Amino acid sequence: MVQVEVVSQGKAAVVKGNTKPIKNLMKELGGKWRAGLNGWLYPGSKHPKIIERLKKDGHTVDDKFQSLDSTASKPGQPSTSRFSKDNTN
Repeated sequence: MVQVEVVSQGKAAVVKGNTKPIKNLMKELGGKWRAGLNGWLYPGSKHPKIIERLKKDGHTVDDKFQSLDSTASKPGQPSTSRFSKDNTN
């Protein structure tokens, strides 16, 4: 089985590692090889499907993907932005 890492690239997910043995699976899941990223590029919306399939096939996945939406403030929660502080000086 193959060990891979899934990381964020903007809104996209990149599958990295020794993916040559699973190249056909990466293509089947809709990935595009990007030599500059040294990995398979997917829309972030496909992240859950990719993780599920890789694990189902017995591969080891180090999931470090963080969607941009997960870092945004939710309504009713304070913003973590440095510009949100009350600066009355």
